Amino acid sequence: MKADSPVVFTRSDTPPYLVLARELLSTGSFTNGSTPEVFRTPAYPVFLIPGLLFCHVEIVTALIQIVLSSLTVYLVYKTALVIFKDDTTARAASLLYAFEQLSIVYSLILLTETLFTFALMCFIFYVVKLLKTPSMRYALAAGIFAAMCSYIRPVALYLSTATVIFLGAYLFFLKTRLKKKRLFIYTAAILLISISLTGVWQMRNFKETGYSKFSSVSDFNLYFYHRVSIIAKKEKLSFYQVQDTEERKFKQIVKELGFVGSLAYMQKEALNTIKGNINVFVPIYIKGIATVLLSPGATEYAQLLSYKGRTDIFSGTLDSSILQVFKEALSQTPFLLTINVCFGLLMVLYYFFMVIASVNIKKTDPACFFMFLVLAYFLLLSGGVTGYGRFRHPVMPVISILGGYGVVLILARIKTIKSLK
Repeated sequence: MKADSPVVFTRSDTPPYLVLARELLSTGSFTNGSTPEVFRTPAYPVFLIPGLLFCHVEIVTALIQIVLSSLTVYLVYKTALVIFKDDTTARAASLLYAFEQLSIVYSLILLTETLFTFALMCFIFYVVKLLKTPSMRYALAAGIFAAMCSYIRPVALYLSTATVIFLGAYLFFLKTRLKKKRLFIYTAAILLISISLTGVWQMRNFKETGYSKFSSVSDFNLYFYHRVSIIAKKEKLSFYQVQDTEERKFKQIVKELGFVGSLAYMQKEALNTIKGNINVFVPIYIKGIATVLLSPGATEYAQLLSYKGRTDIFSGTLDSSILQVFKEALSQTPFLLTINVCFGLLMVLYYFFMVIASVNIKKTDPACFFMFLVLAYFLLLSGGVTGYGRFRHPVMPVISILGGYGVVLILARIKTIKSLK
């Protein structure tokens, strides 16, 4: 196995980003051909431009992402140090993240993961600093990075709102009016900055297309993934078979309703389907969250290293049970399955360290609770058939921070046991 071509640094989502980056570079407009783009957001296409300028987009972008991934390791260290005030815990957390399998492989792949996780970690760091030593500069930085996260991946659009609700709840536990007033002002600053910055893009979308939302990706996922998964389950058909049929039908809907009307139709139809089949939707959604948590990530390494055998061993989970897919992979690709199992065991170890920390953390520390808020936010929004292992990448710094504390607790326990012998 070897990475013998720049193609191994790309995935199916990479070409659309490259098209948008080239359009920005050549025309200065964020368009897909002649059509204004409202599905993808501009941050990652802008990030790809240096690589295009040097005519080696894969290599240059991968090098920049390696630097960002290294900086994320440092941010994990600094954040853990602020939360736990212990250098050993901070070092353990940074080591856990440095060797985390997804963070390594995605630093080499032209997707949003590395840039997004870096921006998210900056946001987390400044919110934690705000909780520990309140300051307007931390609030301003948190608001800016919250907006930046949204411009990289729209899934973060409501992260600032969730954070503001969390900080608002924390206000009631502060003892003095001065502290409450100060945190209220800082919380309002985060919300105002993030909403203002993302609002600029919504205004652009409305001006260019009449579509007033930040991105159409949520409408698309609701209609072509969540809705289709329900139909496929009820009619006992292949997910991709139903999706292909619905895509052909939708072309006619676009002709009849127009661009903006078709997007509104997607959301309405998808939500109606979900509401009418909640008993079918919930198990599918939970299965997606489990997939995000449990997908080991070895397949990405196999693709990166140009593994000649079959690499899509887990694609069948859309239509089959995890056990059925496991049995099929065991018979067809035992080597890759073995590597995935090894990666999975390492991943479970991270979760074990996090659980140990969760049981022992200070129940009054808002920074620790904020870590769990971020973890819950991304996991809850990553369910359904859109759930892939790569969507775990943004929360791995959080798991590593908590896991680092778990490692220190375990080492302290071992030391205590040895001293008693």
